[in-house]
Formats: sequence, structure tokens, C-alpha cells
Amino acid sequence: MKLFQFTILSKDKLLHSKNVKNILFFSLIITLLISLSFADIVTDLNSKGNLLKNSGKYTEALDSYNQALNLDDNSVSSWTGKADVLLNLGRYEEALHAYDKLIALDPKNYWAHINKGDALKGLNRFDEALLLYESAIYLDSKIVNGYVGKGNVLYNLKKYDEAIDAFEQAIDIDPEDPWIYISKGDSLQKIQKYNEAIDSYDQAISLKPDDPWIITPKGDALQLLNKFEDAVKIYDQALKNKPDEPWIWVSKGDALQQLQKYEDAVKAYDQAITINPNEPWIWASKGNTLLQLKKYEDAVKAYDQAITLNPQNSWNWYLKGNALKSIHKNEEALSAYDFALKIKPNFTEAENNRELLLKNISINVSSEKITQLSTIVPDETITHFIKQQKIESEKNWLDSFLEFIFGENPKEQGSSRSDLESVSVISPHSIITYDDYMVISDKNSKSLLFSNFNGTILYVIDLDNAKNNLFEEITDFTVDNNKNIYVLDAISKKVVKTDFFGTIMKSWQLYDSKNYTPANPSCISFASQMNNDGIILLTDLAYPCILKYDTDGNFIDTIQLTVNQKIQNNSEKFYNAILNVDKGNYANIIPNNEANPLITERIFDIKCASKIYPMKFIVNRSEYLGSQENKDIDFTINNENPEKWLPIITDALHDPVTVKTIKETGDMLNGIYHEYQLKDSEYFDLITGFIQQIPLSEETNMRFPIEVLHDKKGSSQDKAIFLYALLHHAGFDVKLLSYPGTSHCAVAVKTKNIGNPDSVTYYKDSDENYLYINPDKPDLAGRISISAKKSDPFLFDLLPTNNNLNEIPESINRIYILETLSKIRKKQEYIEENINKFVSTAQRKPRQDLEKIRTVTQYVESQPWNTEGNLLRLKNSKVEDIVLNYGLK
Repeated sequence: MKLFQFTILSKDKLLHSKNVKNILFFSLIITLLISLSFADIVTDLNSKGNLLKNSGKYTEALDSYNQALNLDDNSVSSWTGKADVLLNLGRYEEALHAYDKLIALDPKNYWAHINKGDALKGLNRFDEALLLYESAIYLDSKIVNGYVGKGNVLYNLKKYDEAIDAFEQAIDIDPEDPWIYISKGDSLQKIQKYNEAIDSYDQAISLKPDDPWIITPKGDALQLLNKFEDAVKIYDQALKNKPDEPWIWVSKGDALQQLQKYEDAVKAYDQAITINPNEPWIWASKGNTLLQLKKYEDAVKAYDQAITLNPQNSWNWYLKGNALKSIHKNEEALSAYDFALKIKPNFTEAENNRELLLKNISINVSSEKITQLSTIVPDETITHFIKQQKIESEKNWLDSFLEFIFGENPKEQGSSRSDLESVSVISPHSIITYDDYMVISDKNSKSLLFSNFNGTILYVIDLDNAKNNLFEEITDFTVDNNKNIYVLDAISKKVVKTDFFGTIMKSWQLYDSKNYTPANPSCISFASQMNNDGIILLTDLAYPCILKYDTDGNFIDTIQLTVNQKIQNNSEKFYNAILNVDKGNYANIIPNNEANPLITERIFDIKCASKIYPMKFIVNRSEYLGSQENKDIDFTINNENPEKWLPIITDALHDPVTVKTIKETGDMLNGIYHEYQLKDSEYFDLITGFIQQIPLSEETNMRFPIEVLHDKKGSSQDKAIFLYALLHHAGFDVKLLSYPGTSHCAVAVKTKNIGNPDSVTYYKDSDENYLYINPDKPDLAGRISISAKKSDPFLFDLLPTNNNLNEIPESINRIYILETLSKIRKKQEYIEENINKFVSTAQRKPRQDLEKIRTVTQYVESQPWNTEGNLLRLKNSKVEDIVLNYGLK
């Protein structure tokens, strides 16, 4: 208090105060003591940080250095420790900032330049790193780490000759460091100077003869010189000191395989697998060796292990296909080749082997057919025919054979046709898929056409050649498990059975045990059965029944189709019990039986990641017309109170037609997920992308999901409810969002991560966070339009949520994408506004940065369904690193 009074004394009184000198002296002493105390604390904190850093406790060390910097922001020791710890933690961007501060404080600190170069190298910014290493060398021409760092980045820049020069300069300074000789040897290998590389490796081994990592590179170089015996000896020498290192065992196995010592190679791979069973390449190497030993079954098992660990490796699928082909498991081999081609569509080896296998299958099938005819045709005749014809494919083997034997084709009932150039599709009517074929009926020409999925017609069964007017029309057809074809002819009321080559085996008239003949048979289908060859099912548009026959045409029974009102009422009670709502305001869809045609097809091409997945829907038009006639949901939910519309929409989602539509659509999406082995994040993008890519309609009347599929369009409300149901079907914790006073609806999915609300839109419900998803158009998860953001939505559960626990996958990456886009847009705006203010000599760099930002942004915006690709593009482009420091006028 006395000191305070002193500070407000007048100047005259202060000058005459007897205590002035004493007060000033004591103030100086106190200040000095405080300074010495702070310095001691900073020193102690730095010492503590150094001890923690040296013991590998980098996080704790970083805390100590930060505490020291809070007391003294200009402490060189503190910045040195902090920068080194960040470098060791791999936090290269933060390390760069720390080294910049350190260099500003101590510009001649060559270690700071070297370590900053290491941080830049960690970010793959090799050209910048090279400048830092050269700067360190300039500060101290005897600093060996400067030359080593320079050599390493030159190696990464593929400037191998310059890298060798840098390593030799390092060796001149420190000839006792074995690792410099290793680095020099690696560079010599790259320019194929293998003998010189081995000399360099020998120098390293002479300095550290017991280190397996010093020894092993020599073995790799010897393999490149085809000196496999010597390489095996080197690996054995390394394994004496490091028997638990799997990669040395793998290298030894590779060398033994080159020596054709396959059994020993397998043992080496087994040793590696024992140490590390989770590396797919080791399993694949073992499979390759087993293939050489013709142990195909064991090879398949090894490839299966490799595929389990890495299902996206196309080469392993291809090798598995080769092994399966060797043991004549042709269908499994084809499936393996197909997986390889799905992962890598331009995989030439897999495509060639697949085509070759298909040809071999054709020849084998043809040979079996000829064997069956050998009882009536002499063996030498068949042999002569095979030599002349070579049986090009199964599509015309029977015609050619019979013409060769009899001079003409004696078949009485039908023929296959190989003059494919003359094929003209008149009226394609029905289509089924079987293995790798599409089978298409041409109604007017009475033909079945076999096509691949590129549309190339491979084979034709021409039923128009049948004698005795066997066919009037092809109404529908199906295929059984034995590849026999059943053709329904509604005009003559009969079914004709052929084999897969068009040879007619049997025909029968349609009737039941009471000799009832269907009035309007429309559809035929084969159904597998556990205890027999299966059954044939037929529908009749005129009567609510299904006729059942065995595969030889014998009538089994009739299934009568009736509506059981009691069951229907029980179902409604069941749904009411679950939802505890009154269904009085909603009535289920009633199919319209006057639909003509009854069935129609809709195809959607869904973009997801870097691929397009086709989805084909068969829409029942009687159900579609019934949904159009149902007016219970013809309102806009955003214009009504939730108490009014929520029970109605909830009941509509339990309508049998809607339940079937959701299930079939969800199962189809799930099938793509499993067939193509998509990642969970890609599966989520597939579901959301399917709805987002359906065109948005401005019509106000609500559509049921079956109407959205049929019409291939929907309002925001239609698409949001459809997306909600699909995500719920897939097991996600999802909410429906209704934005009052707008035309916009959306969904939100539970997320464990949240981001900056200026960039990422999410909502809270019961202490959980839900990330916004826009159903209206392809868009990034978490991004909302400005108009929609102005309205606060209602969040609803339309369906039970007991088992729906899945959160949005890769939420942290999705948030990163949005936040990064927000940051770089601000940079873009700044550059666009200020580019003319930069001095002319400095305009080149901002223009380059502006072009990079625009290119990256356009890439991300053009494919919001590719989360992983967008993430990699943003990170690899380093647009975040753009610094807005160009120099203003």
C-alpha cells in the first residue's frame, strides 16, 4: 500500500523523498530475483522435458516444453525440445512451425535446418527439404547429417547419381557409419550397378557384421544378379541374429523358389507365417510355391487366407482362379476371375484366363455330347469330325456334327443358329440372367437369344424352325438348375422344354387334375426343392391361382390365392400394438388388377466411390396403380402439425406394399455391398447416393416408395422418407427431419464426431449427435443449404429403433472434408479479391494456388459419393498448406 502511495506522489515531493533511493534499489532487487526465479523454472522444465524425451515419453515431454514456453516464449532450448518431440510424434506441420520459430531465434542453428528438412521430407515435400539440407551444409560443411538428408531426398526424387555423390561426401566425413553405405548401395541398385552395390553393402557388413538389417540388403542385390544360392546364405547369416523377423524368411523363401527348391521355400514361408500370420503377401507367396508343387488344394487355402486379409487384391483372386482351374473346379475358378476383374476391370491376365476357361468348358461339354452319340456313330468318324471341326464352341456343335454325319440336320423340333451376323431382334419381350449370360426372348421371331452383358449375341435358339406348328408365341420362359429351358406359349396353352442347346425334350398342355385349362397364362418360373429336381409354377391372369408341375410336365396341384380378412385384421392389430397408434386415418394400398402390362422394369445406375453399380427393379404395376389411387398421404408434412401426419406416415411405412419395396431395395443394395466387398463407408454412400441421384420433383403430392421407383423421381419429402426407411433397414440410427414452412425434408444419422458448426450441420437428440444428410441431390454428408439452415427442424423416429445402433461410418473424415472445403474457399475468396493488389512479380504464385484450389474443389464437388477419394485428393493436394503471403503493393 505504501508503494502505491509512492507512485501517486507529486514530482516535487518525489524528488525530496528520503526513501526514493531505497525504494528503487529494492525494486531492482525484486525484479532481478523474479527473473532469476523464472529462468530457473524454465531450465528445470526443459531438463524435465529432455529426460522424458530421451525415455520416449514424447507427449509428457511436450507438456513440459509448452509450460516452459508459457514462461519464456523466446527460449531456444524450449523450442528445440518442442520441435524435436513433434518431429518424433510425426506431427510434421506443427514441427515445421516450431523449427521456423527456432530458426528465427537462432538462424545459424544447422540442426534446426536439418530437422526442419526431415519434417518436410515426412510431408513428401522433397524439393523444399533439399533446400534445408543444403542450408545446413552451408552453415557447417562438415555436418554429416546434412549430406545424408540430402542424399535421401535426392533418392526420393529419383536423382540417384546425385544421391550417390551426397552419400560419398557423408562417407568422407564419417567412414564408420554403416547405414550410409547401405543408402549408397540402395542408390546403386536403382541404376542397376549391382556389383558396386554389393561392394557398398560389404563395407557396411564389415562395420556391423551382426546386424541382420545391415546384412539382408546384400541378399536382395544377389537375387537381382540371379545368384540365388549366395542370397540364401546371406539370409541364413541374417537369421542367425534375428530368427524372429518374418521378412527375412520371406526373402529366403523367394530365393529358394527361384532355385526351384519349392518344399524348402514353403517351409521358409511357414516360418514367416508363424511369426506374422496377418500379412497377406506371405500367404500369397506360399500359395504360388504350392502351385509350383501342384498342390492345388493347399494353394487355394493359402490364397483364401491372403484374400481374407486383403479382399481387394485382384492378383490374389486371379491366382486362386488359376489354382481352381488346375483341379477342374471351373465354376469356382470363373467366380475368382470375376472378382479379380471387378476389382481391376482392365486385368488382362484374368480376362484372358477366364475366356480360355470358358472355351475349355465348351469343348468339354461338346465332348461329353459326342460321347453320348458314340453308341450309334463309329469312333473313327467322331475322331475325324473332331480333327476337322475342332469344336469351336458349344453354340453350334450339334448342328455341325449332325450335318457331318448325315449330310443335313435331321432334328425335327427346333434348331440352334450360329449365323449370328443375320440375327435381327424384332421384339425383345422377357429377360432372365443365368451365370454370365442374359437370355432374351424375341416374341415375334420365336427365338431365345443368349447375350453377354455387353449386348453381344453369342448364341440363338430358333424355335420358329419347329415343325408341326409347335409354337405360336413365346409368352415367358424360365431355366432350371440343370440348364433346361421351359418356354410358356399362352396362345396354344402349352409348355415346351428344351435343353440349353435348343434341342426340344418335351412339351405338355396346361391343365390341372380337373382338366381346367388356364384362360390367360402369363408367367412361368422354376423353383428349387430340397428333395426333388424342382417344380414349375405358372400364373393365370384370369384366376387367382398358381399351377404347379414337376419338371416332366406332370400336374402336382393348384395354389388358390385368397385374401384372408382375419389374417389381414390380425396384421393390422400387430402393427397397432407395435406403434400404439390408431390406423383409422390410413388404409393399406389395394392393388389394381386392371394393370396392363402387369410388370415393368426400371434401371438405375448408381455412382459410388469410383464405380457405377446398375440396379434393376421389376415393378408390379398393379401395386403401383394402387399406390397412386391411395390418397391418404397426399399432403405436405411441413405444412401440417406432426400430431396429424406422424401416425399416418408411420402406418404408411408398414403398408405391405411399402414394406416389400423397402426390403427388396435394401436387399439389393446390401447385395452390392457384399458382392463387391464394399467398405462400410462406401455402403453408406451407396444407400444415400441411390436416393440423392433420383431426380428431384417439385410436385406436392406425396409418392410411396414404389411410385418413386416407377416414376424415377420424387419430392424432397418422398426421397427423405424413402432414404430414412433404407438406412433404417441397413441398421443405422437415423432420424427424419421436417423443416416447417419449407418444402425441404432430410434425414440425420448418429455420429460420434462433430465439427465446426459453421461448416458442418448436425442436430442433438437425447444427448446424441446426428449428422445431416440431404436427400434432394448428390451432396456431402453434413452440408446444408442456406435456406434450409434458417429453419429449425423436427426430429422423428418413424420406425422402432431398438436394434438400429449403427453410426455413420468415417464421420471424422467426412467432417474433415467439409471443414477443409470451408477453409480453402476462404483462401480462394481472399486470393480472388486481392490478386490485383499483389506486386506483379508475386502474382504467379497466387494464380497457381488459386488454380489448385479450384481444381481440387471441382473434383470433390463433382463426386460427393466418393468419400475416400475426396479425402485422399484433399490431403495429397496439400491445399491446406497454402499460405496467403504473397506481398501486397
